[in-house]
Amino acid sequence: LDQREHTIFLLAKTIFDLKEYMRCWHFLCNAQSPKSRFLKYYALYLAGEKRKEEETLELAGGDGVDRTVQNGKLEEIYKDLQYLHTHGSMDAFLLYLYGLVLKGRDMKDEARQAFCASVRAMPCLWASWAELTALYNNVKDIPNEQLPDHWAKQFFYGMVFAELNRWEESLQCYTQLSAIFPQSNNLKSRVAVAHYDLKEYDESAVEFEEVLECDPYQLEYV
Repeated sequence: LDQREHTIFLLAKTIFDLKEYMRCWHFLCNAQSPKSRFLKYYALYLAGEKRKEEETLELAGGDGVDRTVQNGKLEEIYKDLQYLHTHGSMDAFLLYLYGLVLKGRDMKDEARQAFCASVRAMPCLWASWAELTALYNNVKDIPNEQLPDHWAKQFFYGMVFAELNRWEESLQCYTQLSAIFPQSNNLKSRVAVAHYDLKEYDESAVEFEEVLECDPYQLEYV
């Protein structure tokens, strides 16, 4: 970022943190860097999501009719991001956002490709992994060759197996990761949950006790 765009970015980020999304988008209307573009379009996306929630509440009735409301900003964002994607002007964060937009337009195959490209560009961008987890209902459908050779992929498979209630495979993934991150309370908690769902209650209790010893006020998974 040059000095001027950096200053505008800091202002826009402050406005974004206040959840004034359209105002943030306005200040970044001439953004050129991937970082500023991401904030610009993500603010517009969230503005659309906020308005969608408002419209859903406004249209809610007691007649049992399903009134599906779409994010009204998707088409505008899609048009601009499609152009950037065609010209190879996307970083991992823009690819993540592009995936969200494609998913919102029910273009799930294209969304999967965008999220895969995102994690290849930045393997530790967990938001993209999480979206991939939600988009695959069958492990056999996951394009393993399109995913980076990185420990985050092992975490991803652990999550997928857990979502499918395949706890033995999930536990295997998390156990392997524990050798890399032996002090991770998050992993210990996931291992404990896997043991619990496998009805291995003694092993689960041991893991949970270790977690609570390090972090006695943790509520997640406990």
